[in-house]
Amino acid sequence: MESRQPDASAVKEPQAVCLPDSWVGGSLYYEDQKAEAARAAQVFRESRIPRFLKYFEKVLVSNPDTAKKADNPHAQTYLVGARTTTADLILFHVIDGVTFQFPRRMAKLKESGKYDHVFKLHERVQEEKGIKEYIASGRRQKFGLGIFRHYEELDGEE
Repeated sequence: MESRQPDASAVKEPQAVCLPDSWVGGSLYYEDQKAEAARAAQVFRESRIPRFLKYFEKVLVSNPDTAKKADNPHAQTYLVGARTTTADLILFHVIDGVTFQFPRRMAKLKESGKYDHVFKLHERVQEEKGIKEYIASGRRQKFGLGIFRHYEELDGEE
């Protein structure tokens, strides 16, 4: 049976996930631009993260290969087809990274219930055989000084 692409034609494409470090002076240290970083992080938390999650929620719900079925605990948690793809892994990694960067905001968005399928995809991938063991092994590079950085003062629930 041939896998069909989810019908996301009605959904506008999201802009690339742009993190606060890239919105302000890239050659300056964080300490030199705290005010600008705070403004950029607020915009990111309030509008960009929800827009990103909304887009992928619609893609997950529209995937015809994982239509909601009572006997399928992973219904609507695959972006394309009914098996884990690179797209699922990338979305998992981005959700993981943004959750590291903005833990309070992501907890609030998860609690809202608006993006249940996105967070269920994250949980499903995290528990997959091989991936679960890799994460537990300590070999996975921790977030910190790369793309996903956590500054407590930039996180918020709004």
